[in-house]
Amino acid sequence: MSEAVSFDIVEDATASNENIRVLRASFDNADDAEAWMKKYSAESRTSWILNSVHRYGTRMVYHNIWECHLSHRNKSRLTCLKKPACPAKLSIKIKKVNRDTKRNDSYLRLHPPLPAVIRLISKHNHKTDCADAPMSTRPTPEARLKFEGYFELGMNPSEAKRHNQRLLLAAGESGADGPMNPKLSILYIWFKQWRSNKYGSPENPLPKLIEKAATYASSGADIKLSGTSDSWAVLLLTPIMHRAQQLKSSSNLIFVDTVTSCDATKSMVTFFLTATKAGAVPIAAFIHKEQDAGGYLKAFDLLKTDYPLCFGNQQHPAAFITDSSVPLKTALLRTWPAARQLLCHIRVLQAEWRRLNSSGNAMDVPKRDHAQLFSLFRKGTGTAFQLYCWGV
Repeated sequence: MSEAVSFDIVEDATASNENIRVLRASFDNADDAEAWMKKYSAESRTSWILNSVHRYGTRMVYHNIWECHLSHRNKSRLTCLKKPACPAKLSIKIKKVNRDTKRNDSYLRLHPPLPAVIRLISKHNHKTDCADAPMSTRPTPEARLKFEGYFELGMNPSEAKRHNQRLLLAAGESGADGPMNPKLSILYIWFKQWRSNKYGSPENPLPKLIEKAATYASSGADIKLSGTSDSWAVLLLTPIMHRAQQLKSSSNLIFVDTVTSCDATKSMVTFFLTATKAGAVPIAAFIHKEQDAGGYLKAFDLLKTDYPLCFGNQQHPAAFITDSSVPLKTALLRTWPAARQLLCHIRVLQAEWRRLNSSGNAMDVPKRDHAQLFSLFRKGTGTAFQLYCWGV
């Protein structure tokens, strides 16, 4: 054993036989027993499942039994049950040291006494002393905490595994799969559990959002919620969005853009953006479950109800610039009917380019002229858009 967990340990030759090896150790409490077990597992490249915890009687203070994790205990998958179960077991019993127990145990009469009885029952039916051994050992709790720290930094399981391998290799350790570098399948299970604990269920994130609303508010962000688990919407406003709402440009043109299926919940994120000298700045962000008119309406109602003068101290902007989405345009019309709606000129350019390159083009324009015609069309579209912005 390493010096990190140092105890007096001797083998009890009289109690040992071909199938059972009995050791006596100097630790005398549960914490030291767990520390020894943890160190033994790491140095022997084995992992163990707790089988039973015996009640501590008048002569014992601790008695636990473990099985090798490649046994059939806690296994339900047929592929695992078809494999031969590993028969290895490990038992640790700590006896009380008093006059009665010393009478029949010579190891308790030593100085210092050896109250711990360690029984290594049978042998493993798999390799534990080769390069493949780490692959069959269970990840340690420390490894899980370390990878959850990587997830907090924004890494996905694949990125976290590569990052951890680089750190292990830089420290002179093996980068192979093992207790400190789990398999990718395990990392995805950890990631799913970590994400659920931190952000809630992908099917219904509302309870977790409600729970964290106060935390978000303490950082300066406003969170407004609406709906049920089947249909919900969230309005997010940061301090910079509040400032952008007061700009004069926010009363003129508002660009609307939606990103679909952007996370595990398959939800939509919609932004309202205003033009500034620094570029486009959002005045509001919405997260909603549906991309139909009802989903947009539920989200937009949150902004109209709680922030009615968010468009440069006006109830609506002069115009919304959107794509050709019918549900989006319908929801905007119902929520702010006095605002004009303009089609984003980029969408117009995309439609024109598709028309030029379509096989059934009635204009029958030679392919060599497509680029020139499209360039002229783009200039004309840009000029018309600038004239509108100037109020001409």
